[in-house]
Amino acid sequence: MAAAWTDEGIAQGGTPMRPTGRLDSQGRQIMERTPRSDPTWRNSAGEVIPFNQLTYEHLTPVVDHWNQSGYRPTGPPATTSTTAPRTWSP
Repeated sequence: MAAAWTDEGIAQGGTPMRPTGRLDSQGRQIMERTPRSDPTWRNSAGEVIPFNQLTYEHLTPVVDHWNQSGYRPTGPPATTSTTAPRTWSP
């Protein structure tokens, strides 16, 4: 989610990371995931969403899917359709 819907994730090309201030044994900066509350989150219209108002929804809301297909349709498992992060948006 953060990789696709935050300014920092888009700029870094993946999960937003920040330096820890520590170095590894080869002298490289040790990075850690940025807390979810720190990045600038945006919706599909490009509008900034304050973190305290951030909610997640599937690109096609699950209730719409259930109304159209039923609760237990035949097809791909849930992990490849409704629970995969690529199907969500803020």
